[in-house]
Amino acid sequence: MLTDIQYFAAHYVAFKNNLTEQDKSYLINWIKESSDDKIKSLLIRGDYEYHQEDVEIFNEAFDFLSEYDSWKRGYDIGHKFGVADTMAVGVAVAAAVTLGYKVYKRFLSKAAKSCSGFSGDQKTNCMAKYKKQAMQQHITSMTKSLSSCSKTKDPGKCKSKIGTKIKRVKAKLGTL
Repeated sequence: MLTDIQYFAAHYVAFKNNLTEQDKSYLINWIKESSDDKIKSLLIRGDYEYHQEDVEIFNEAFDFLSEYDSWKRGYDIGHKFGVADTMAVGVAVAAAVTLGYKVYKRFLSKAAKSCSGFSGDQKTNCMAKYKKQAMQQHITSMTKSLSSCSKTKDPGKCKSKIGTKIKRVKAKLGTL
């Protein structure tokens, strides 16, 4: 299971247009195998050398990854820390996807508790029902985040990328 930082970083890399598919694959594998602090340092500095001060900057800037209620602050990161506007689109998209995923995970953990009294087919059906609801919440969260795209340099690109992710989750929802 990926941590929230790994999930965020992997999606950020996936949405980068200036990387080859081979580079993206390498980076995503590195992300999956690295500690959260190493990933935070990489995201802030841009190199693989670990720097504690970058971790502290990341923690201050991206507190929305650990505190759900503060997620809206994540969309101002690009401007607050002087990140290039084209990068801010990637941050906004990765944040939207990650926050939607956090809602999904929270909903599923509640489902596990609710379905714990069942076994066999009853438990399977109970979990399937909650999984559908969790996916719908994921879609709702990402849909709400579309309005934050207006704060990026290229709102159309941001909305398109989030829209593509919404379509993928809807497709998964349709197969359940």
